[in-house]
Amino acid sequence: MGQMMEKIKIHQGNNTKLEKVIQEIQGRCYANTVDIRLIFSKIGEAENKLLQLKIPKKSWTGISYKYEAGGKKSGWVNTATKIVLEYGSNSWYLVQIERGLSSTLIDRVELTDKAKLSIPTYIHLI
Repeated sequence: MGQMMEKIKIHQGNNTKLEKVIQEIQGRCYANTVDIRLIFSKIGEAENKLLQLKIPKKSWTGISYKYEAGGKKSGWVNTATKIVLEYGSNSWYLVQIERGLSSTLIDRVELTDKAKLSIPTYIHLI
């Protein structure tokens, strides 16, 4: 189990490559894992959040989505798969996947400064 080094464009025609990378990282693990369905689901959640914030698509470049399939349960630290997705010029990319110790559940969109400034009400929030 290790960490992925190259970023991979996420689209339906690339499922075999994504599955191979996920399998290499997770090995025979069965708990706190990710799969292609989860990745597409998280992309949908991220895009819905960006649309709710009324961020124009031209400002999405560089926005990342971080997810860690784990967290502390019953006082124990678990092993989990962590992924980072990033929006490129016109598509989402898997830029990081790794397996390691997990003490918290991470499930969030991280905006760039450009994206924050394009939120219609952001200036009033500062």
